[in-house]
Amino acid sequence: MKAAANNIRFSRFGFVVSNKISKKSVERHKIKRRLNEIIRFKMPLIRKGYDMVIIAGPEIKNKDYRELEEIIKKLLITAKLLNP
Repeated sequence: MKAAANNIRFSRFGFVVSNKISKKSVERHKIKRRLNEIIRFKMPLIRKGYDMVIIAGPEIKNKDYRELEEIIKKLLITAKLLNP
């Protein structure tokens, strides 16, 4: 995950799921939708004023929703972007 401060009152997210993860766009979009949904639920807890890009690695293909949720939570805590 990459994060940078912005000058607006809300945080924005982008997701990168490359062709190396899957050649099928259906599978790549499914991963992006899952990540987006996890972020949507966590948005009230995320600090305002940041632009973040989550870059998916090849191992993400084998993760279910709960595992992805834990990974995102750990990433946000590590980056100190999750409000207590």
